Amino acid sequence: MYLKRITNSKVIKRGLLVAAILVCGFFTACNSNSGDDNDPSDIDDDNPPNIIAVSVSRNHTIAIGEDGSLWAWGDNESGQLGIDSQEQIDAPVRISTNINWTSISAGGLHTIAVGEDGSLWAWGNNNWGQLGNDTFINKNTPTRIGTDTNWASASAGLNNTIAIKTDGSLWAWGWNSASLFGIDPEDGLVNINTPTRIGVDTDWVSVSAGTGILYVSGPHVAAIKTDGSLWTWGFNGSGQLGDGTTIDKYTPTRVGTDTNWASVSAGPNYTIAIKTDGSLWAWGNNESGQLGDDTTTDRHTPVRIGTDTNWTHVSAGSNTTAIREDGTLWAWGQNWYGELGDGTTTDRHAPVRIGTDTNWAYVTDSGGNKSAIKTDGSLWSWGFINGNGSVTKTPIQIFFLEK
Repeated sequence: MYLKRITNSKVIKRGLLVAAILVCGFFTACNSNSGDDNDPSDIDDDNPPNIIAVSVSRNHTIAIGEDGSLWAWGDNESGQLGIDSQEQIDAPVRISTNINWTSISAGGLHTIAVGEDGSLWAWGNNNWGQLGNDTFINKNTPTRIGTDTNWASASAGLNNTIAIKTDGSLWAWGWNSASLFGIDPEDGLVNINTPTRIGVDTDWVSVSAGTGILYVSGPHVAAIKTDGSLWTWGFNGSGQLGDGTTIDKYTPTRVGTDTNWASVSAGPNYTIAIKTDGSLWAWGNNESGQLGDDTTTDRHTPVRIGTDTNWTHVSAGSNTTAIREDGTLWAWGQNWYGELGDGTTTDRHAPVRIGTDTNWAYVTDSGGNKSAIKTDGSLWSWGFINGNGSVTKTPIQIFFLEK
């Protein structure tokens, strides 16, 4: 449920992609369209813009075009598509706004987005205050959160949100059963409906909110600081915090002493990360082989996956999907819906290459629903595709993008 914007180039150079990953990719500006120039009537529905960013939940997908336009499709029971209704949409539809968007994140039943001007917006389910607008009322259209213009990135979890400002400060709101805000659960369950600062540090550079499983196991958070250190907190029943225990942590807790962590993705009760040397690491729940170490044994500290040093991007969902420096796509773990994309429904306990293409740039997944972008700006999905309820065991293009 975490998104990095890639670039606005039609041909994405691999080196630029790696650089974008290291800095969270959220500081790249959109094309400078504004106001009426961004009106939906200006878009040719048969030839939508190249897609430069995409984020999925199990049931809905949000994408950004290279012109800063926002698109959504899938289930919409809580208004998470932002189209001013609860109507399910089976194909990408333009969300009408006059904002150029730079980053998006699809949560369980809500969506969080950042505008080019640093403003923060949210819509969808708000039962736990995950929209951050000082209410517990659902919103069907993008609703601005506060007046600050220094938001850099946000990650929407199952029913909470974690975000970073441009000053490096860390903020959270929503469901607090995992004590994501430093509040001991024994003091009572507190749901926070406005952005609440986490600690006083100003050196946070990236953050990923794990989903957990509602009423079964709560979420956790993984984040990286500017010095390359890795920090986690929240639920830890499967060792997903990576600190060698299964004890929940109420505040950010450092994982080991390494200072070469480049990117991290928090999934449902497990975590996957890449170091600056291109090595891949995983820990937490492993019942379906989602860690990729060729076992189904939970790990309570980071375990290296293979010996390769060419991993550039990884996403933790119901299983794991990753991209290598050569643009190849790999997946492993649970495969109930064919969400690995290898044409089968067989679980894999180690990375398996998906197809033969070498132009994959970004991938995101949640609950068996996967979407990915190729370097030509085309958008692809597989597994349990939201919206139309179909299941496909290999990647298919969502719609044709005119070049």
